[in-house]
Amino acid sequence: MVGKVSLYIPSYNSAIYLERCIEKVLEQIYPIEEIIVVDDGSADKTAEIVSKFPVKLIRHRYNRGIASVRNTAVMEAKGDFIAAVDADCLIEPTWLQRCMEDFIKPNIAAVGGRLLDENNEKIKYRWKAAHLKQHWGGKRKVNPIFLVGSNIIIRKEVFAKVGLYNAEKFKRNYEDVDFSLRLKKKDLDLIYNPDAVARHIKKDTIGSILKTYWSWHFYDYKPKYISRLIFNFINCLKLILEDIKSKKFEFIFIGILTFPCSAYFDFKKLLKDRL
Repeated sequence: MVGKVSLYIPSYNSAIYLERCIEKVLEQIYPIEEIIVVDDGSADKTAEIVSKFPVKLIRHRYNRGIASVRNTAVMEAKGDFIAAVDADCLIEPTWLQRCMEDFIKPNIAAVGGRLLDENNEKIKYRWKAAHLKQHWGGKRKVNPIFLVGSNIIIRKEVFAKVGLYNAEKFKRNYEDVDFSLRLKKKDLDLIYNPDAVARHIKKDTIGSILKTYWSWHFYDYKPKYISRLIFNFINCLKLILEDIKSKKFEFIFIGILTFPCSAYFDFKKLLKDRL
């Protein structure tokens, strides 16, 4: 056995998914030293659901964002390795074991699995699977661009070298990208293992998918609003051309919507920053 594992589940109004998530965590072949749910100021039945299981609950008094949740878990965890699984994800029984098998050298800082969308019965989910992938394909990779935070294991000692997640700058997303890049700058390795499978079960609307698309691209380019309009328009054209080239004509309407929706979310963010 490589070492003791603490596993945490970030949860913000995720009660609808949380029970299934915890059940899958408890089915892991590789032993887990402790399971922690960090409730980020939820207003649902998160605490009630957690009480059914041998799980430690830590509650934030108000919603502080995903990076802050991760930092709370890291500071509370007792294990040599810290695993994270989002509340709307279901990990296969071998997920943890397959990830832990990759920690064969001390400079391997983190291992991430392959996250697949369970929902694919509607166009919006197929569009999401095509344009908002949360995995790097079917082959094992050493040092991919980053590891997604939804299903990942990190060697605890590396936090002393690179620090915690940036909770001031990345409250809602991109904290995993930033952290991965900081690890690689310290010459620490990341491993992507496609055999460690997790499934995303979140029910999305077209609106929530478009907002996720915007948030994923927000940190790619952040100049003045007018320049972002051009940036968003170019991204929209790229999506449409890609779908035409691959003959996925059913995706074109959602691709067109990315431009006005991204412009709207940019404008809301601009107003919020100025208030």
